Amino acid sequence: MRFIPRKTKVKTTVFRNFTIFDVLLMLVGAGIAVALVTTNIFDKLIYNIYLAVFFLALWIMLFFEMGDGIRLYFALVLSFRYLAYHKKYSKKDKGNTNIKNIMPFDDLNTDKFLKFGDYYGMVVEIFPMSFGLLAEDRQNMVINCFSQAIQRLNLTQQMSIVKTKKPMLLDNMASYEDYRYNTLQDMADRGLYSREELDSRAPVFEERLQAINYMNHTEKIIKDHYYIVVYDTDRDALNNTINGIVATLESSVAPIYTNIVTGDDLYVFMKSTFCTDFDEREIELIPIKEKPSWVYPDEVKFGLKTTKIDGETFRIFSVTDYPIEVPNAWAYPIFALDESRVVVNINPIDRYKAEKDLDKSLMEMENRLQKDLRASMKIEVQNHVDTLKELLKGIKGANEQLFNTTIHIVAKESVKKEVRAILRQNGFKYAENFARQVDGFISSNISRLDKLAKQYGRGIQTSSLAACFPFISTTLHDERGIYIGYNQYPVFANFFARNNERVNSNMMIIGKSGSGKSYCTKTLLTNFAADNTRIFILDPENEYEILCHNLGGKIIDVGNSTNGIFNPFHIYATLESEEGQASDDFAEHLQFMEQFYRLILPGINTDAFEMLNSLTAELYRSKGIDSGVNIADLQASDFPIFDDMLALVDSKLETETNEYHLKNLQTVRMFIEKFGTGGRNSNLWNGYTSIKTNENFCCFSFRSLISNRNDIIANAQMLLVFKYLDSEIIKNRDFNLKYFADQELEEDHRRIIVAVDEAHVFINKKFPIALDFMAQMAKRIRKYNGMQIIITQNIKDFVGSEEIAQQSTAVINACQYSIIMSLAPADINDLITLYRNAGGINTEEQNSIVTARRGQCFLITGPMNRTTVQIEALNVTKDLFNNPNYLTALNSNI
Repeated sequence: MRFIPRKTKVKTTVFRNFTIFDVLLMLVGAGIAVALVTTNIFDKLIYNIYLAVFFLALWIMLFFEMGDGIRLYFALVLSFRYLAYHKKYSKKDKGNTNIKNIMPFDDLNTDKFLKFGDYYGMVVEIFPMSFGLLAEDRQNMVINCFSQAIQRLNLTQQMSIVKTKKPMLLDNMASYEDYRYNTLQDMADRGLYSREELDSRAPVFEERLQAINYMNHTEKIIKDHYYIVVYDTDRDALNNTINGIVATLESSVAPIYTNIVTGDDLYVFMKSTFCTDFDEREIELIPIKEKPSWVYPDEVKFGLKTTKIDGETFRIFSVTDYPIEVPNAWAYPIFALDESRVVVNINPIDRYKAEKDLDKSLMEMENRLQKDLRASMKIEVQNHVDTLKELLKGIKGANEQLFNTTIHIVAKESVKKEVRAILRQNGFKYAENFARQVDGFISSNISRLDKLAKQYGRGIQTSSLAACFPFISTTLHDERGIYIGYNQYPVFANFFARNNERVNSNMMIIGKSGSGKSYCTKTLLTNFAADNTRIFILDPENEYEILCHNLGGKIIDVGNSTNGIFNPFHIYATLESEEGQASDDFAEHLQFMEQFYRLILPGINTDAFEMLNSLTAELYRSKGIDSGVNIADLQASDFPIFDDMLALVDSKLETETNEYHLKNLQTVRMFIEKFGTGGRNSNLWNGYTSIKTNENFCCFSFRSLISNRNDIIANAQMLLVFKYLDSEIIKNRDFNLKYFADQELEEDHRRIIVAVDEAHVFINKKFPIALDFMAQMAKRIRKYNGMQIIITQNIKDFVGSEEIAQQSTAVINACQYSIIMSLAPADINDLITLYRNAGGINTEEQNSIVTARRGQCFLITGPMNRTTVQIEALNVTKDLFNNPNYLTALNSNI
């Protein structure tokens, strides 16, 4: 917890809360009462006394406190003042009632500065983060960073922290949907997508575009935006301060991302401080001279308690007192208020003046302690003294600086009760600015004028001020993203974006049975499939059969040879050798064969196993294959098969005379004969590689192997599929070099995705080679505009032993993204173990995962960026993975 000091400027009181001015006013009233008695207004003295008593009663009422913490006499003064002021200002009016008289903004200066008469302002947009999901130490890192940014203000500058609301603009999203579809159409024209594949994907684009246009034009999404505005009379000093603030925020260990607002966006920002329902596209069509006028509201009317802006009624609240102890992000509940705009005005106080004011206030408060006070009052005064002493200590020795701070809330009349409730619940006191709506409007405006700062300003030290950190949101709105669901706002995620934080596209999806894990995965894969992406899925349960069929894909049953054979002896060029890096494809494949044999031949003794490895090298040499051969030049029929290995063993048995070697040869033959012609597993691997995957969505079905509990063969086939997919990654890289060489952004290239569903079924505790292959694939594929997705419901299998836990951690560390659906409480410790080196999972996050409803996920996009999302598939997307008759219905509508 941090503390906010009590007022650093304390009025001298004579009795209770009565100031010297109050006492003087009381004496004036008493004098008038005496005069009424002594003068002969009435003939009888008793009537004069009655009049004096009546007057005194009225006079005493003047000292009653009103709702805003002011006395009645001051409220009357304000009322008379209100009657004397103009109550309506308009753009059309001229003279004193023109709206510019209450809005200091003039125009832009050099497209970079807001101009306010003799001073300027610069605006920085702050992109919010999921601050509440960060561990406390990380929260403190973010706050320290913000504190350093605030301390860049000099004494001639002021700052405002602002929350405005404006409609989300999705024009770029709509344009990119068109671009995506045109790219897919171009691929089809080149013969790389069949008509069936194109027709099945086209409705996905149409529906996504309809959804975007609906949110963009019909049912607009009003979104919170956060800004920092700094004011100064010196443009160069102002520019240097803003650049320093931006550099400080973005270069820290816990970066806060920003954007310096310039050009027409400055007009849009100013417009958003008065209005939420407007079309910012209008600014592009308005002549330059008329742009400042576009910013101003048409009309503002002031009442005693409310302000009408363009016909809509608002209340202007000002915070008058703060809780002593505050948590991190203490201002967030205020900034999170719906239908409201918030401004925090910050003015640096000279250190010498701050110390002087504190000394004076301490003397006054310590004097009050000496008086005979009620116990409750004494505790309050003591707290005041303690906070002032702590503040003085921080200013003198802890590099703290004091800032005069005011908070103003402009809320729609319809939410006034909610605003009051939230302020009270969080320990804030407030004023509703009775008869001071003009002052409230000007103070909550974008300028350095704050007419309420003298009355409501609070000196707050740097660390506590920075802890207000209101830039919090669960939103995820990636440029070029696809719609995947919603939280506070619609969520658009671009899993192929590349920047300083996002370095790959690999993903881990975890969730218990019934959590919506499959629904989430299918939603993502369907959207990816529509975006010029080749997808390969290792599917143990035929979960993706309908989706594959509807997308014109191919299902390959790896439990038999109906769709072709994976020859274990087939050597694929590695990605490293394809790039010209030092790599021996032949030697690496011999190592793979050793791992493969270890997996498929459990129980073989060490001597026989070593002989088998030697025979494998000899077999390749008999085919003219060794380290000097260019693997890329060989055909599938150039590689040996299991029959060739058996033939080699048989020839050795005929000539071998050494009894030890003979025994080992016999053992080798006994173990591998089941893979040769006539053996029970010959249909899987005894032949040349003949698998063909020309389709853009391919499922390798492991269901027959898994259902027969043939875990060894299933794991071996999984390794062979991964080896095969290495070659597909190379092909995809070559494809991009051929067709997309002129596209700078990798996300515009054709992508490739390898997804392993129910990955836990491939983990063999004795030979956990599958996890190693997943980790290696993740490292390889990320270099080639690809993505590996690991999906599992059984997290315990990923921490089954120390070795497995280490390899699982390596897989997760290679994943940029994690989607964690609901988990049982018993799984949380295992989750913490897996993510210990990947940013960790704090208590808040653990609770959100355990209590997540079906379809709700905890999405990690980076170490400091985490949010919750309710996954939502649009209707066509759901049809593609749920409706086996999708193509029939589609063809009937064409």
